[in-house]
Amino acid sequence: MFKLNDNNNTYSLAFADNLIDEMRNYPVQRNNRQFSIKNIDIKYLGVNLDEMLKMSQHVNGQIQKTKNIFKNLHRFFYSPYLDKKTKIIAYLRLLRPIISYACPIWWNISASYMEKLRTFERKCLKSQRTDIFIIKLIRNHIKSAINNTNNRLIKGPFFPKDSYILNALSKGFVPPEAFLFLDLNKQIVNETGIPILYHTSRNLFNKKIHMNTHTEDTSNLVYNYDISKIDKSLMKNFNYFDKKKNK
Repeated sequence: MFKLNDNNNTYSLAFADNLIDEMRNYPVQRNNRQFSIKNIDIKYLGVNLDEMLKMSQHVNGQIQKTKNIFKNLHRFFYSPYLDKKTKIIAYLRLLRPIISYACPIWWNISASYMEKLRTFERKCLKSQRTDIFIIKLIRNHIKSAINNTNNRLIKGPFFPKDSYILNALSKGFVPPEAFLFLDLNKQIVNETGIPILYHTSRNLFNKKIHMNTHTEDTSNLVYNYDISKIDKSLMKNFNYFDKKKNK
């Protein structure tokens, strides 16, 4: 974060790991004024951003918003006169879009934070797991981008050099576009369709992702990772590069 004026209300947000390291050692100067890193959050297009992309404040805020709406609608969701299908449709249309808002940006959250989302959803009603839905949403978003032949600026960010992604993963400054690299290398969903990223224990503020060469091993996974056969099939058989529309 860089303070750009004396009123403390204009900032520039930087995520590049090398740039942030340099800023800490060598503060930037402009017009004989010195700018320093500020550990604050800013909101952009409804997303709370911080210089480390922890995203914890954003996720907590979205959970609280959804809880407030659910509280106002609790008579609807607990009504004995409405069937389960109606309640699921209402949840998917009214609540889930708030929880999953901007998930292609904040997908690199810890397993404990994803469990917060799963726990809340279980309290509302039984439907497709939140992590499964979020992965599907991000995959379809990326697939739409990389199959866009009319605008290279949309497709380009998802194909950086592997060395850049690996360096970012090891330092914890993980860019959103790293999702494609990780997913193709079975680090998001393993060979059996389990979303291992959200069942691997990590410290809340630890954004580093270590490449796992034994993704089929489930002995170290945390929380309940049982998913339906249909969801497992959807997770395993997704193809980014065919022209067919995935469900």
